[in-house]
Amino acid sequence: MKLKFPLSLVFSFAFLLFSFSSFAGGPWAIGKKKGFLQAGFTSLSYDKAYNGEGKSNSIGTEITDNTFQIYSEYGLTDKFTLKTIIPYKFLKSEILSSSQSVNGLGNLIIGGKYLLVDKKLKLSGGVDISLPTAQESIPSGLRTGYDALGVTPYFSLGSGKENLYGFVEGGVNLNSNEFSSNFVANLEVGYAPVKNVWIAGFSDVRQSFENGDFQNTDNLTFLTSRLYVNDQSYAVGGFKIAYAHKDKFGVNFSRVFVIASAENVAASLPFNVGVFLKW
Repeated sequence: MKLKFPLSLVFSFAFLLFSFSSFAGGPWAIGKKKGFLQAGFTSLSYDKAYNGEGKSNSIGTEITDNTFQIYSEYGLTDKFTLKTIIPYKFLKSEILSSSQSVNGLGNLIIGGKYLLVDKKLKLSGGVDISLPTAQESIPSGLRTGYDALGVTPYFSLGSGKENLYGFVEGGVNLNSNEFSSNFVANLEVGYAPVKNVWIAGFSDVRQSFENGDFQNTDNLTFLTSRLYVNDQSYAVGGFKIAYAHKDKFGVNFSRVFVIASAENVAASLPFNVGVFLKW
């Protein structure tokens, strides 16, 4: 039986919160010459951040972090799927009546995923490549992504039927420029209570191996904002809801509602809204 859930639900929302190269789509292949396109907007603001010991402290400024993102998938064959992620960020830091801003591309991501086992329980493997295309401003402590090339090989295991699905994914994020490597994983379960409406719960985990020599103290302004610094770790949970019209186009909403643990990231619960098209 062909699954009917929208791909808009099965992509890691933690990518938008903490911007690492996150796999997407579960183990399912989209199919030869078939595609998926989503435009999304994510927003968060914060005046506190988690330090390297996992404690939330005031950062002395309020930062607004908005992201407009294009996410796409295309099936080269029945088993091999290409994907791209193009994020454009709008960052602002405000202290009293003074403000500074940086707008620009984040880390562009290209990736591929191959369906290895196409049975009731499906298994796929993939690789995502995150490019060092970000912008930064040292005086303001604002930057739109990592100053590093990232490569994330991963595996995805999952199963589903017409109104229910679940999957788990895990991989290792490897980075250049002396940034640490990271273990990354996510778990997601979704259900359609009525036709064309999907709800899902998810959990995302990133754990730094702390094996990189990049020092966050090289630029203290970035250590204050915690934007794309080294050794970011977290465990978060959230929910997603989507409406898909005739399995062709629709809208979705996502929200992180709990941060179970975190180091070197913003103390904020962002939301995302999007529209998507399938063919």
